[in-house]
Amino acid sequence: MNPIPESSLADRLPGFEQLAGRLDACHWRPAAAPSFGEQVWFQTFQGRHLAPCRRFENEAGRGLLLIGLAPIHQPPRDELFARFLNLSMESRMALSLARWGGDAEWLLLLTADRLELFSLPDESCRFSASTGVEVVEQLAPMLASLGRGRDWVGGGLPHQPEAESLNGWLRYWALQLGASIEEPPAAAEHILWKWILMLERARRIRTDQPDEGWGIVCGRDGETLTIAYDAVGATQDLTRHLASFELNFQTGLLAGDVGQQLRRLQRLDETALIDRLRAELLMNSQNRFEPETVAWLFTDLDREQEGWRREVRGIEPIRKRIGLDGWSVEHPLVCDIGHFGLTAALRDMEALALYIHECRELAQGETGALPLVQPDLFRPAPRGVNSRGELTDPINYLLGCALRVEGVPADERMGVGLVLTLKALSIASRLGWPIERVDSIDCIFDKA
Repeated sequence: MNPIPESSLADRLPGFEQLAGRLDACHWRPAAAPSFGEQVWFQTFQGRHLAPCRRFENEAGRGLLLIGLAPIHQPPRDELFARFLNLSMESRMALSLARWGGDAEWLLLLTADRLELFSLPDESCRFSASTGVEVVEQLAPMLASLGRGRDWVGGGLPHQPEAESLNGWLRYWALQLGASIEEPPAAAEHILWKWILMLERARRIRTDQPDEGWGIVCGRDGETLTIAYDAVGATQDLTRHLASFELNFQTGLLAGDVGQQLRRLQRLDETALIDRLRAELLMNSQNRFEPETVAWLFTDLDREQEGWRREVRGIEPIRKRIGLDGWSVEHPLVCDIGHFGLTAALRDMEALALYIHECRELAQGETGALPLVQPDLFRPAPRGVNSRGELTDPINYLLGCALRVEGVPADERMGVGLVLTLKALSIASRLGWPIERVDSIDCIFDKA
C-alpha cells in the first residue's frame, strides 16, 4: 500500500511543510527539536537563507533530520564529478550541522532542484530525487521502510567507486600542490594524507563546532544559529594542522621536511589554491575517507578474493588467535595482508578491538573502576597500560602490542599504515575510547 496519496504526484518537488506531512505518513513521528533549534541561518555563496529544521523519529527511535534550503540551487552532478567531488558546500554545511547536533541517523535535505537522503555518519547519499514523481514512486517506499525501523541497505556502501574518485582527487591535488610548493607529487600526497588524518581525528572527537578548524563555523545571531564557511583563514588553518600533525600522530610513513613545507605553504596565502583545497576536502563525503574505502587504493582484487574465501572456510575466534596474560601480549594477532588482502585485516582488527573492549569492560567491573593490580617489576607494562595495570590508551595498545601485519612490501607500508590508523580512529569513536596521541602506527610492522 502506497503511504503517499496518488493526488500528490507532480513534476515539482514538494515544499518543506508538505514533505514533513509525507514523512508522518511514512511512519516518521515528530520528535523534540534539534539541539540547535528549528531554524538555522545558512550563510552561503548564494546568499543568506533561513532554513527550517525539523527532527523525526521512526518506530525504532532512530532520528531523521529534515532541513529545507529551498532557495539554494545545487551544482550539476557532472560539474562535481569532473572535480572528483560528490558534495556541494551547502550540502557539506547541512551534513556537518546534522552530524554535530542533530542526533539523527538520516538527513533529508531539500533544495530548489533536489531532495537527497543521506545516511549518517558516513554521509553517503542513498537516494536523490529531482521530481515529485521520483519522490512518490521511489523515495517514499524507502522512507516508509526506514520509518518502520527496517534498515534500507540499497546494495551497501560503494567502496570501490568512491575509492576510484578519491584516488583521482588525490592525484590531481598532488600534482597541483606539488608544483606550487616545489615538492614532488609523492611528497605532496603525504601532506594531503596528513590533513586527512587530522580531519578524521577532528570528526571523531565531539566538539563545540562542526568540523571545527576546517572552515565550517557556527555562531549565534540572537536566538538563531548561523552556520557558514569561512574562506579567509584557509592557509592559517592548514599550516596549523600540518605543524601539529606530529603532536597527534607519530609515524615515519609520511616523512617530509615539515619546516620547509610550511614556509612554502605560507607563500600561497595570497592565492586561491589553499582555500580551494580546503573547500574540496570538505566537499568529499565522509565515506570516501572511511578505512574500508581507502583500503581499495592499496589492495587488489586477487588478495581480497582470497580473504573472502578464507572467511567462507571459517576463521578461529579472536581469543584463540591471540595470547594474553592479563594485558601482556604473549603473541599478537597476525594479519597476512600479502595473502588475504587489506579489508580482511580490517575485519580482523574490528573483531580484535571488540575483544579488547569486552576484556576492558570486564576488568572495570560493574562499578566502572578498574581494580588495582600489583605491578610486575620484571615485565614492563605494555603500551597503553599504566603502572597500576589499567588499560587507559586502547588505541596504542591495539596498534602497538595486540596487532601485527605481515606480507607487506616496503613500498606498500605507507598505505597499509594509513588504512589501519583510519580504522583505529573509527573504532575508538564508536567504542568511546579516548583519542589522544597515536604514536604506535609503525609498530604494526614489527615481527611478532
